[in-house]
Amino acid sequence: MTRRRIPLKVAPSPASQRPENKSVEKLVQSSREHQERMRSLAGNHAETKDKPAEPAKTRKQPKLTKPEAKEPKPQPATTTAPKPETNPEKANTASATQPITRKMTLHVPINTLMDSRAGKLAETISKDREYVIAAYLKRSTEALRNRWKAGELDKLLSDAKLLLDQSADSGTRPERKYLALDVTMISDAQTLFDDPLGLLSENKIMSAFLGAEMLAQLTKE
Repeated sequence: MTRRRIPLKVAPSPASQRPENKSVEKLVQSSREHQERMRSLAGNHAETKDKPAEPAKTRKQPKLTKPEAKEPKPQPATTTAPKPETNPEKANTASATQPITRKMTLHVPINTLMDSRAGKLAETISKDREYVIAAYLKRSTEALRNRWKAGELDKLLSDAKLLLDQSADSGTRPERKYLALDVTMISDAQTLFDDPLGLLSENKIMSAFLGAEMLAQLTKE
């Protein structure tokens, strides 16, 4: 039979029981514990690093409020000028009062009698004959208008026809005059001449009437 050996108990070394050895052991144990804590912290940090980051919470956007409608600024009052009233009756009256004229070039016949009277008047006032003729043509034009307005144009008809029938051989010469005559007066003069077929032009008829008026003015002197 084999005998079982009883393990020998090793007695602790007396050196390990020294105070300085105990301090060393404490330092070793503390170092190990510190290392264990560092490993655990590193492991936790790695786990948190591998985790997917949580999506950031979206902030609630503030609700947009419609801007308050501003009251319109008061506009300055504008005054419009009143439109002139148009009265058709007044318009017709105004157009009736304004005569319609026609510009004409007249060749007024000056016979020997008229020329003689103009010469005598020129000597009296120490002017030439042409000056007197021009002055009496101007005076006779206004007198002819007044005679027509008075309804006495027919009093010149005889002398007007006489001057129109006279020719240059009998000593008659034309004197040019530019005038603006009323168309109604022209029409009345044509009617007095009794020219239904229009053989005589308006210029000839009015020239004859102005010559007759000039003759009447010269013979008054």
